Amino acid sequence: MPKVDPDAKIQCPDAATLQIEIDILAQVLDLGEREDTWEKLEKGLIRFAGVTRGGGYKHLPLFVDALGRGRGRTALGPQVVACVSGDLRKRRMRNAVN
Repeated sequence: MPKVDPDAKIQCPDAATLQIEIDILAQVLDLGEREDTWEKLEKGLIRFAGVTRGGGYKHLPLFVDALGRGRGRTALGPQVVACVSGDLRKRRMRNAVN
């Protein structure tokens, strides 16, 4: 996944574009949290934040379904929370060593 500016706005003009971005995020989250996937997970979450800033939230039913509890594969909310929680653990471990 290419580098994304943390403050970027990635245009999301319609629900079809949002679905593509949700599918990309799902693929990244499916990698699971391991040391060799941390960077990909971070980039995926930063990209989706940009999609949100770029209008993804305007397609509310799809947005809520994907990030809420969702159904089946689209239930990304719990995966996002687990990913962010893991990132916090990783940072604490790094700070403890330093």
